[in-house]
Amino acid sequence: MPDSGSRPERISIHTELGRTQSLAACREAFTRMGAGRGPALFLGLGPCPWRLPDFLPQAWDESFYVECPACESQMPARWREAIPAHFRSVPPRDVLERGWSGPVFFYEPGLKHFPSFWGPLWAKIRLDDLRSQSPGANP
Repeated sequence: MPDSGSRPERISIHTELGRTQSLAACREAFTRMGAGRGPALFLGLGPCPWRLPDFLPQAWDESFYVECPACESQMPARWREAIPAHFRSVPPRDVLERGWSGPVFFYEPGLKHFPSFWGPLWAKIRLDDLRSQSPGANP
């Protein structure tokens, strides 16, 4: 049995439903939407933002992100310090009003933890993605 010093520390948060949840820290926690090329948008960074370039190496010259304020406020200082330098924060309103033309990587657990924040963003990106896949669809 490995000693407790060898296990990585997991970040836990209090969800909007009042539950305490550990955050998934794996590549599979992210879903890609959109086939566009260009700057990537991350909807949620997960508990290990420093690992994103290793998890998803296809979008690295310039990347943007939206993070849930209720989740971000619970992150330790080391989390904020570890956001890759080339990631820039984008206001959620910009995404809701204009969408995103490049690839979008959505941190799926966020939808369960903070549905009132992530639900509208997920719906907007998903709808835009479906429209882009439908021949002759209206923008």
